[in-house]
Amino acid sequence: ITRITNDINQLQLALAMFIRLVIRTPFLSIGSVVMAFYIDVQMGFLFLLLLPIFSLILFIIIKVTVPLYQKVQEYLDRLNRQISQNLSGVRVIRAFARKET
Repeated sequence: ITRITNDINQLQLALAMFIRLVIRTPFLSIGSVVMAFYIDVQMGFLFLLLLPIFSLILFIIIKVTVPLYQKVQEYLDRLNRQISQNLSGVRVIRAFARKET
């Protein structure tokens, strides 16, 4: 159950991120460049120069953090599995104790 819930949450987060990155971000980037040129041409060129650099930095950060996030999810899955086993063990022990009395 925990894994299914976690997978659904992951899918929801991935879809939200997809919408933000693919649909919203290009419009914001283009609008920012247009406004920068409208306010000051030099600032517009500076913005055009820095935009790919920031994009590269963001890509590197995402590339590094995604595997770490997957490891955390695996640890959480193992922890939940262990807790589930412990709880089912408690139920078995209680049932066994009731049977003896």
